[in-house]
Amino acid sequence: MTLIASMLMERRIILVSQARDTVTAAVQAAAALLYPFKWHHIFLPMLPRSFKEYLAAPMPFLIGMPAQMLPLINGIPIDEVTLIDLDMGKCNPAPGSSRDDASLLPYRDQLEAALQAVHKNIRSPTEYETSPMIAGIMQQFFLKLFGRYHQFVL
Repeated sequence: MTLIASMLMERRIILVSQARDTVTAAVQAAAALLYPFKWHHIFLPMLPRSFKEYLAAPMPFLIGMPAQMLPLINGIPIDEVTLIDLDMGKCNPAPGSSRDDASLLPYRDQLEAALQAVHKNIRSPTEYETSPMIAGIMQQFFLKLFGRYHQFVL
């Protein structure tokens, strides 16, 4: 939920894993969660070492990074970044903390319950990216969230 909320709030997001294919697949899958919307900010499924300064950029980004690069970024100011360790299953800010954007999501409990129900039926990590059930859940969420926008436009 933190990832989805951080993306909708256009935060700076870093996904980390030891395996490069896991990182790139996760970044692609995260961007696909926004369908029918698109991520229009910095998007790097795999951050090259020479681009590590991008992590200090003040604008939103969705970046994948090998875990081996974590020590290289110690001197770079990356406060207010959502950092998700795919191998350890950890997230910073921690889910439920005061900095967790998920607490701001409307219909969060319904979305989380629907995604967890689908999660029980997924057999492999690659199914997440192509699952029509997940795409349908996200589209229903966006419809509920933005479906009546025209009533608020002057």
